[in-house]
Amino acid sequence: MYVLVTIIYWLSSKNINLGNGADTAKNLITFAFVPVNSILVLPFLANSYRCFKDGIIQVQNFKKRVILLTCILFIALIIEYFYFGNIQEGILNSLQALQTKK
Repeated sequence: MYVLVTIIYWLSSKNINLGNGADTAKNLITFAFVPVNSILVLPFLANSYRCFKDGIIQVQNFKKRVILLTCILFIALIIEYFYFGNIQEGILNSLQALQTKK
């Protein structure tokens, strides 16, 4: 999950230069959204896997659940891509406003 969020952050920040605050912004955004994505997908995936291993659900139902959870994660990552860009632009605007006040 960390790798996925880091890749999404990297893609969303390609055209934005935050300067000295880039590492802090990356850590803040990444460590805020890794748990969100994990809570959104992993418990359901683990429960589905347990049900599959216990024989409660069949292979087809397990595959459908995995595909559904993958789609949910994919949609969440797309939303986060645009949200990360907005967050970074807000940080950049704040930094520029602070520099003009000096």
